[in-house]
Amino acid sequence: MTATQYSSRLRFVDAGKLDDADVKLDHVPVYGWGHEKLGQLDGFIIDTQAGSVQYATVNGGGWLKSKRFLLPIGHIDRFDAQRKELMTDVSKDAIRLFPEYDKDRFLAMSDEELREFEQLMSAACCPEEVIVEEVVWLHDAGAHYREPSWWRAEYGQESPSTARTARPRGSAAP
Repeated sequence: MTATQYSSRLRFVDAGKLDDADVKLDHVPVYGWGHEKLGQLDGFIIDTQAGSVQYATVNGGGWLKSKRFLLPIGHIDRFDAQRKELMTDVSKDAIRLFPEYDKDRFLAMSDEELREFEQLMSAACCPEEVIVEEVVWLHDAGAHYREPSWWRAEYGQESPSTARTARPRGSAAP
């Protein structure tokens, strides 16, 4: 019997599919330490089996020669609905060390490749954290992938057409 790859549980959801009349997530700017602009939000990587969000996908724009990268969702501190921006605790210098993200390649990775990708990313953004080898997936290791308060669980469970009506927590209609 062939074991199912963890990556087969992962799906990309375009940020525009989560928009509603009041909140637009597509191309929301993402800012790091010192309000450094890191890029624009493209979408999210969701674990469909667990119904949880794992990463935000970000287009780094010109400062990284259009490098796309994944930002572990636990590092997005807040969504400011008024200013329409996401804030992270990761610096631009750390992002430079992140492995490059290609959607098709990422979603086709073997479990071994995915673990290596996650370990590289974790070492870049959280060098002080010790990775415990017994942990099957870094997703199980705590704050790195903890869902932020503004994320709505419905995003990971609903189809994109019904998710359009969902609104990030903490945001209100104008």
